Amino acid sequence: NLSTDLNSGIYQWRYYYAHRYVSLAINCLPEAEQANERKRLNKVLMRTRDQDGTWNDRVFPRSRAYGTAMSVLALLGEKVPTPPKVANANEDRLIPDLEFIYLADKQVTLDQTTIDLAKFDEWLGEEKFSAEPFTVIIHAIGDSRTGDVEIIKRAISKKFPECKLYIAIPN
Repeated sequence: NLSTDLNSGIYQWRYYYAHRYVSLAINCLPEAEQANERKRLNKVLMRTRDQDGTWNDRVFPRSRAYGTAMSVLALLGEKVPTPPKVANANEDRLIPDLEFIYLADKQVTLDQTTIDLAKFDEWLGEEKFSAEPFTVIIHAIGDSRTGDVEIIKRAISKKFPECKLYIAIPN
């Protein structure tokens, strides 16, 4: 409970970090609710500001800059500008070119195609792609066995040796 924490003087490390993301979450609320929630957030932040005008959720003076930065970002909310684009950045490389989904039932899916794990290596070897992908993600969903994911990883690495391969296993 936020008000209990404030009244007791107990502040958790990353307190202002969390409030930065609360400010972003407010942007996801229905528009009619956003102004009221932003006022509530701003009131909390102003009540927890130190006398020198900074915010520090730790006992160390060095963490004051970080707490203040997170608080200012939270106060700015939706007005925080997005970072400028990097010159000469290849933006399509930031988005995965291929995303495979591995289910615990021994099947691998790419878009609308589902392949049995036992035939995945053979299928991938025969499959034609318009270009070699730069980034590939394997989403291992369900009771995934590490060995099964390794089979998929080896097949993809063999087919696309230059790609960056990431494995996402939900908790």
